[in-house]
Amino acid sequence: MTTSGTQTWELDISEIIIEASGMAGGPPESGYDAESARRSLNMLFADLTNRGVPLWKLVQYTQALVDGTSSYTLPAAVVDVLQAVTRRSNVDVACKRISFQEYLNISTKATEGRPNQFCTARGKDTATLYLWPTPENSTDTFVYWGIKRMDDAGASKFTADVPYRFIPAIVHGLAFFMAKKNKNFPLDRLTMLKNEYEELLATAREEDRDRAGYVVKLGNGSGRR
Repeated sequence: MTTSGTQTWELDISEIIIEASGMAGGPPESGYDAESARRSLNMLFADLTNRGVPLWKLVQYTQALVDGTSSYTLPAAVVDVLQAVTRRSNVDVACKRISFQEYLNISTKATEGRPNQFCTARGKDTATLYLWPTPENSTDTFVYWGIKRMDDAGASKFTADVPYRFIPAIVHGLAFFMAKKNKNFPLDRLTMLKNEYEELLATAREEDRDRAGYVVKLGNGSGRR
């Protein structure tokens, strides 16, 4: 027997809602129900972001530095900066992340040099990047891995902004979020949905981890990294 030969399976927003609704008491009966489900899905996406770094949402950005300017507004979709380097003449120097409090405690903020430390202050709509020392020229580039906000659920025809390996967790998580709105939903089933969501999410996040230290066991008992 032959297989399909394709690896493109995914669910759009409406299909995720239908799957989750089947676990949460039945399909949406009105447009309001579907709108409520999309709101729950957006809250679920926010919950996922709050729980840790979604590796598929790490995006590399560049910020041209300006002589004497120590702060820069990050793109609206970027919620935080994970790692960064200062690039000069194609040579990268790692920058250390410090807390905003540590940055505030620096008494020589006006000191200019090649930035080697950074922090972020996260506002309501955008985050601000602070560098130290303050850039000494306008030719260096700050290259960073930013954590990008997940796309909104939007219209039902859109595809969810998650890789396929997270879809089981998303469906069960949405079912749990939807069931919580139903005051008649049995508490034991609500607990079951929550536990299933947490278990599937933990499994997906473990599979999604960085494999820099991954070891392959060979037949003779040795291993390769």
